[in-house]
Amino acid sequence: MSILRELREQKNLTTKEAARALGVTGSYLSKVERGETPVSNDLASAAARFYGVDPVTIAPDYQPEEISQLRRLREDRNMTLTEVGDVVGLSPGHLSQIERGGRGMSSRVARELSKLYGVQLENFRLPKDSKGIDADKLRELREAKGISIYRAAKSIGIDFVALQRLETGEHKTPHYVTLVKIAEFYGVAQEEIMPDLRRETPDLNDFVMKNAKFLVDGEVIDISSSEARERMLSMIRAGAAWVKELDRK
Repeated sequence: MSILRELREQKNLTTKEAARALGVTGSYLSKVERGETPVSNDLASAAARFYGVDPVTIAPDYQPEEISQLRRLREDRNMTLTEVGDVVGLSPGHLSQIERGGRGMSSRVARELSKLYGVQLENFRLPKDSKGIDADKLRELREAKGISIYRAAKSIGIDFVALQRLETGEHKTPHYVTLVKIAEFYGVAQEEIMPDLRRETPDLNDFVMKNAKFLVDGEVIDISSSEARERMLSMIRAGAAWVKELDRK
C-alpha cells in the first residue's frame, strides 16, 4: 500500500477530500497512490505538512528547498564562489552549477558544505552522476531477512513503491536520508549498498599541496603560502610519528 494512501486512510479521508487539502486533483492523487505516477516535490511538501511527517518518508528522492538556497547560505557569510570553492576543493564554475541546481555534488562536498554553512548533511542530495544504489545487493539484504518489500519499506519508513523502484534499478539515487535509513535497517555500511561512496585512503601530503584552504572545527585555515604548507606538513608528520609510537606501546 502506498504511504500516501495509508496516511489518507488514517485520517478517514476520501481521495477527493485529501486531494483538495493537498491542492491537487483527485485523479492525480489516485495515480500517485497506485504507483502509476511519481510523487512530485510539491506534493511531497504539501503532504508532509498536512500529515505531519517527513517529506522523505513520502518521496525518498525528495529534493529539499535547501539545495536551491546554497547561494543564499554563501552570501549570508559574505563568501565568494572562489573562497568556498577553495575550502571544499571545487572550481568556482563547478560550485556555481551546484548552486543553480544544474549539477549534483559528492557526499564529500556535501559534508564540507554542511560544516562550513552550519546546516545538516541530510539537506543535500547525492550526486546526480552517481551510479547509485546496488539494486542486487539491496534485494539480497532484504531476502536474507526473509521479508517482503512491503514489510521492509514499512520498517525503514519509506514508501513501498519507492523501495521497489530501488530494488529493480528503476531509481538509482535516493535522498541521503533514505540511504541512511536503509543502511541502518539492514545493519550495513552505506558503502555496501552505494559503492560510489567508497573512498580511497587519502594522502594528506597530496591534500595539503593541492588545497589552499581547509576547515578545522568550522574555522577556515589558509595555507596558500609555501611556508604555511611546509609547516602544516611538518605538523602532520610529527603527529603521524606520535600515533605510530602509541601503536607500538
